[in-house]
Amino acid sequence: AFSSLHTLLLTGTPVQNNMHELWALLRFLYPKFFISSEPFDKSFEHLTMEADRNLLAKAPALLRPLMLRRLKRDVEATLPPKEEVVIKVPMSAPQLAVYKGLLSAHAQLLDGSEENGEKGEGWKR
Repeated sequence: AFSSLHTLLLTGTPVQNNMHELWALLRFLYPKFFISSEPFDKSFEHLTMEADRNLLAKAPALLRPLMLRRLKRDVEATLPPKEEVVIKVPMSAPQLAVYKGLLSAHAQLLDGSEENGEKGEGWKR
């Protein structure tokens, strides 16, 4: 643990992944209160991934007193909008060989399998 008068956590990723990651961030900020992850994790272990996401969606409101969140548009209004450029690059010979091998090995899934009986539906299994 670090010994300091003040602690500041800077992260480029908002709290979005899982509840244990939230605990790790809180542990860094408040090591005296968040000593072990076990009680924290046990509180949320019964949740499904969907419930975990729903709870995480509420986390920013609960953590607002602890966080300062700034958006790029609020900080620098003169930045141009993000531009995305897609550059298609052909596969190398080894990549193409692996790709064709996978397609050949699993062609029945793309064409429809004998077990399924419906053409083109095999990939949905």
